[in-house]
Amino acid sequence: MKKLNKTLCVLALMICVVPTAVFAACENNASNPVGVDSTDGLINQGMTDGSDSGLSGDGQNAQSGTQTEDRFTVTKAEWESAFDKSSFSNCTVTYSATGEGDVMNVTMKADRPNDKIYLSMTDVYNGQTVAYQAIAAKIGETYYGYSKSGENGWQRTEISQADYNGSFDNVFDDYLVIEVFKNKFEDFEYVESERAYKAEDLTIDGADCSVSATMKNGKIAALTVTAVNGEETYEFAVAVTDYGSTAIELPEIADVSGSQSDDSSAVGGGNQEGVEEGK
Repeated sequence: MKKLNKTLCVLALMICVVPTAVFAACENNASNPVGVDSTDGLINQGMTDGSDSGLSGDGQNAQSGTQTEDRFTVTKAEWESAFDKSSFSNCTVTYSATGEGDVMNVTMKADRPNDKIYLSMTDVYNGQTVAYQAIAAKIGETYYGYSKSGENGWQRTEISQADYNGSFDNVFDDYLVIEVFKNKFEDFEYVESERAYKAEDLTIDGADCSVSATMKNGKIAALTVTAVNGEETYEFAVAVTDYGSTAIELPEIADVSGSQSDDSSAVGGGNQEGVEEGK
């Protein structure tokens, strides 16, 4: 987990979304932990139905007006598609990891069709907290990075298209513990009583892993991993919701005259939840 904490700080600089102030926060480990959850509860979040899940087939069929039954099994092709990065172009991913005195919570909201990506991170290590929010977005033909750390207001800087694309790729690859299971369908066994795919003896990056994956209507709803590496044990939980319905609203940024400009009007608005403190 300490390695994850360092990686996250480095990532903040690499994608040019989070300014120097965030790097300082990572180095200083600001005190007074706030609102940190554990892995408990993420599975229930991923299994919610109706509009919360955003998965096709949930709830009421819009055309027939009838209830459709959720499906918790997948084919190998569906599994590989569900774990592929391309399936996460519009969704909300909540990630929690615990181990060795560290608790990390990450929320990623992806709205790639509207060129917006949101990241919120809270990391508590040995009772000290680092927290920030960041957004990468395209407005017109220009790419911008937004960041908010601690009590500071939102800041905006111009970034490159490569930085924008990297902000999604790096977060997905480094934190969300998803795509590593894409080609491991045969290693899992479906357990009907739990409506989940289970694997008890996977080796990932030198760690012995026990994994449970809950699929819902051909998409990932929840994933839990217990990893043992030597004397260290880590637990990861991922919940994925709002496929196809995730929206991100950009924050207001003060211009040089001191007035506020709302960038969201330039990209069609969205869900304010993505930029409120602590969400």
